[in-house]
Amino acid sequence: MVAMEDEVTRVESVHYLEGATGHAVVSTLFLVPAGGLLLADRWGFAAVCVVVATGVSLNGLSIYAWDAVRERFETLLGREESEPDRELRPHHVSDEMKAELIAGLLLVGGLIVALTVGSVVLRTVGFRVGLSATAGALFVGNVCGLLWSSRNR
Repeated sequence: MVAMEDEVTRVESVHYLEGATGHAVVSTLFLVPAGGLLLADRWGFAAVCVVVATGVSLNGLSIYAWDAVRERFETLLGREESEPDRELRPHHVSDEMKAELIAGLLLVGGLIVALTVGSVVLRTVGFRVGLSATAGALFVGNVCGLLWSSRNR
């Protein structure tokens, strides 16, 4: 059976766009036309661009967060020895699976909190101000994320 790594071709010139970094670049590329549309008073199309940019950024952030949270819980739970044994005993959930479940629970909880906060902000400040603030915050967050990732390379 062929592993997934064997099927993926890596191009060194775009290696820096892997994972969350690539998501920040793509999200920013959606925010540029959103800014122009906001200035042109085309709020409907701008909202679509901002929603797509937000989704792409959240996906990239979830990649980073998933790895960080999963690794943190794996170290807290300890690693099991993978030595096979021949004992008959009830099924035991591995520490790796526990870390995956906890990380998933935290990410789903974080998404629920983010959607709730976003909804409250939009209701409080209004659609236009909320959309403009979201676009600005996303742009600043993407640029800061890209600067941070370039420093850590």
